[in-house]
Amino acid sequence: MRQPRLSTCALPQEERGIRFSKPTRRVFGMERNALTSMPMNWFQQRENARRSHFYEIWENSVPQVFQDVPAYYRKGNIVASLGVWEIWVWQFVRSIILNPGDHVLDVAAGTNDLGLRLLKKQPDIHVTAIDRSRDMQRQGQVLAKRNQVRIESVIHDAHELPFPDNSFDVVTLQAASRHLQLDKVFPEIYRVLKPNGRFYHCDMLRPTHRIVEWLYLRFLKISVALTAAAFGSSAAARNCGTYFSDAIHHFYTPDELSAVLGLCGFSKIHCRKSVWGGMVGFHAARKVAAESPSSGGQPPASAEGGCESRGCIGGRWPRRPAKSRTGVCRRCAQVRHASSAPRSASAVVTVAWRGKILRISTS
Repeated sequence: MRQPRLSTCALPQEERGIRFSKPTRRVFGMERNALTSMPMNWFQQRENARRSHFYEIWENSVPQVFQDVPAYYRKGNIVASLGVWEIWVWQFVRSIILNPGDHVLDVAAGTNDLGLRLLKKQPDIHVTAIDRSRDMQRQGQVLAKRNQVRIESVIHDAHELPFPDNSFDVVTLQAASRHLQLDKVFPEIYRVLKPNGRFYHCDMLRPTHRIVEWLYLRFLKISVALTAAAFGSSAAARNCGTYFSDAIHHFYTPDELSAVLGLCGFSKIHCRKSVWGGMVGFHAARKVAAESPSSGGQPPASAEGGCESRGCIGGRWPRRPAKSRTGVCRRCAQVRHASSAPRSASAVVTVAWRGKILRISTS
């Protein structure tokens, strides 16, 4: 089987209020045209590089930090971000679609801050929080009791989710993916999502603009050090300023993370950037196709793009469909494939990337 490659088809810069960033000339030293034809092993190489840089820190230093910060975790984030943290979280919660009776999994839940906000938004849901830090979850349960809500707590490594396939309607991951191995976490999230389940991701990402990145990383070093000193943090927390900036430097831009989600099997991927150059990104994706019994929770052999919202399932095509037998739904600016499928079996995933739609195919 040939390596998956990315091909593009035109998409307007703005479609029904959804805006995409303008294309940039170079990404990580590569021409944009070269990036759009990147094989799937690009993602694996990037994750191997991140492991080589940070694996020891992830296993030793980061757990020590989260033993120290639970009592002031939210306040510390507000101080370190100069108050912008609350705006980011509010924007993220606002973007999450919840229905009564949904089973929600909050991965790397920390002190259950996100779970509490989701229950306030929609009380008729069941929230399960998973985190490997017992100290963070202990504080999270204190906050849940204080707010008179119930959040099921699971102490476990997020790289191997201890849940059956197709268990959750919604999975969230906020402000933690920089400390995780995404080539293990994202497939696990895909596995536990029900068909048509929704995945929402929010984190500090690598800015696209180099000058913004340079200023951003230096600000992080200073703000983390000052915040740790202000709250009397342990030596492990005070020494992590360099790690936090380095972790973002080796992380993904918002558009690259969209491609990563597509390579992990997700479809209908939306990306919204916040603050200059994509310092923070909000991603929404879905597990569209139902899995076959023999798939074992792995990404499906084929995933068709499109929109299932009311008014779009009927196929509201633009007047000028693209030459590649692909159309853009006016309501949600997502690609819908024509009824005539490709002759050979292939996995087709659509991703909004730098003002265009990428079609990832494994044929």
